[in-house]
Amino acid sequence: MSIKGNENHILVGLGGTGGKVLKAFRKRLFQEYSSEERAKLSIGYVYVDSTREMMQPNDITFRVLGQDASFGESEFVYVRGVELNSVFANPSGFPGLKGFIGDPEVAYSGAYPFTFR
Repeated sequence: MSIKGNENHILVGLGGTGGKVLKAFRKRLFQEYSSEERAKLSIGYVYVDSTREMMQPNDITFRVLGQDASFGESEFVYVRGVELNSVFANPSGFPGLKGFIGDPEVAYSGAYPFTFR
């Protein structure tokens, strides 16, 4: 696997299948790159799901060569019962999305009056 270090990459996984794909990708990075090499890669993850099934602490299925490759809380967006209006109105309350939303004055227009369930 070859990843150019001077480009930014954001990998988004939606739901269980998307999470499994991200998990496999992360595990492969842990197998092929040292921790120093991984730190130099410009790769970000956003895992979006309505359950926390893949966010269990000490999940052994995330272990690779004695290391933990699990998702961090800042990489996870829990969408069960989230009202998008509240996310756009207060992006700092959602650290996993804050960098993607940008200026709340621009992002929040009240045009998203629905809830994920």
